[in-house]
Formats: sequence, C-alpha cells, structure tokens
Amino acid sequence: MASPTPPDAECPTQSSLLALPDVNLEDIFLRLPTPAALARASLACAAFRRIITERSFLRRFRKLHPPPLLGIIDDEGVFAPTEAPHPSAPLSRALVQGADFTYSFVPKPLDLAVCDPLSRRYLLLPPIPEDMTIEQERLYELRHFLIPIRENEDETSLKVICLAYYRSKLVTFIFSSVTGQWCIAASTSWSSLGVVDPFRKLFSC
Repeated sequence: MASPTPPDAECPTQSSLLALPDVNLEDIFLRLPTPAALARASLACAAFRRIITERSFLRRFRKLHPPPLLGIIDDEGVFAPTEAPHPSAPLSRALVQGADFTYSFVPKPLDLAVCDPLSRRYLLLPPIPEDMTIEQERLYELRHFLIPIRENEDETSLKVICLAYYRSKLVTFIFSSVTGQWCIAASTSWSSLGVVDPFRKLFSC
C-alpha cells in the first residue's frame, strides 16, 4: 500500500494541472464555491498553496465570494452569533469556541485598541494629541470607526476614524498604523452641515 503524499510535496503524479500556467490555475480556483473548498485545494500541494496564498489572488476571490455573516458585535462589544437555520451557524459556533470576545487579552486600563478576538492580536492606539483638540469648547461625544482596507493597501495596515462632536463643529480625526499618529482630516461647523444647534437641549438645561 502506497504511503500518502506529504502536504509539502509537489502535486501527486504528472497531472495536467501542473502544466497549466498560473493564470489558468487562478481561474480554476476562483470558481471554487466556498472558502473552505479553497482551503482544501491549498493543502493539495505546494504549488497550489503558493498561488492561493498570494494577496492579489485572495483579493479577487473575496470579491467573488464575500465572507459569510458570522454574527454581530453590539456597541458593548458583545458578539451575537448567527443561529440555525442560517447557513453560517456552524461556522459561527466554531468562531465562538475559538475566539475571545471578552477581550481579556487586551491590557487595561486603555484608551482605545483595535483587536482581533480570534488571533488575540491587538494594537493600542495613542490618545489624540491635546494640541489637536478644541480646548475652548466642550466635547460632547466621540465615535470611533475602523476604516475598511482598500484594494491597493497593505492588509496588515489599518486606519481608525474618530468623530468628535463639539458645540459649534464636527471634527474628524484619523489614525494610521503606518505613521502611528493621529491627524485632523476635517473640521466642519454645524451650520455648514445644515444643522442649527444639535446640543440646544443640553445648553438649555
């Protein structure tokens, strides 16, 4: 009985697939129905894995096969997984078992952090510099958003947008992991946005 081919070995036999150029193999892999099928194909041999793990290929695959909905994280950071009969329910249960949605791996106290509950990696963000804030006005609210990565951007980089609600204006700060710094992206008065006085009731109290 022949022993199985090790995962890192070249593809078994002189398959006609190996004779195909990479571009043709990419077209074949793009037609695989699910990310799970793609993962199984990458384990077939080193040549397939090399093609499939290329960032340019993965970006193309994600465009054709959007990631499944595994759940929702609310404002308090609580993860609500998808449930049966949703087709992503099994994957969602596996995510809950493998991830840490209590974020116990993040040191506390902290100002702000971007976390991956599955890999348990995190990036602590520095506070917004005081010289960028509007000290003469009262700050009423801060809202933070993680900006999706663009096609031509490094997947290991990230950006965070912070909306600061002051009495007379809305200020937008952006943090970039490339520079490790915050910058002011925009500062717009409420009147220019067509808003008369968003905090009128607060001041009238």
